[in-house]
Amino acid sequence: MSVSVEQRRTRPAAEQQPTPTPAPTEKPGLGDRNWVLCVGVLVATVLVFAAMIAITALAGGDGFPS
Repeated sequence: MSVSVEQRRTRPAAEQQPTPTPAPTEKPGLGDRNWVLCVGVLVATVLVFAAMIAITALAGGDGFPS
């Protein structure tokens, strides 16, 4: 008596052809939001200079002898 070692395996049609995966939706990166970065840098710069002027005024002036 002999045993057949050959296995024939059939797959359903759904497994034979892979379904195409949809392309992931890309979120806009920093390259698309350059204006936000520029506005942020400008606002930070203006705030720093305004703080320097306010601190100088509260300290009694610029210290230049008149």
